[in-house]
Amino acid sequence: MLGPRINAGGRIRAGRSRVRLLLEGDVFRSRKIATELDRLNTERRVIEQMAEAQAEAEALGLARLEDKGSVIVTAV
Repeated sequence: MLGPRINAGGRIRAGRSRVRLLLEGDVFRSRKIATELDRLNTERRVIEQMAEAQAEAEALGLARLEDKGSVIVTAV
């Protein structure tokens, strides 16, 4: 559970928060940092879902596929 949240901080914008969380000795400050990283992780998931939905819509639009049995392969 901790890994994705720590990773999200660097992906979105708060790279230093990850280090501060791991080094912080104060429980209340740690909780505040962890809450922010959790929020960023949620934001990251929303961004990824939107990007996936947009890519899927574009791929289907370009291919003009209506057949549910078709396959679209993408790479990042």
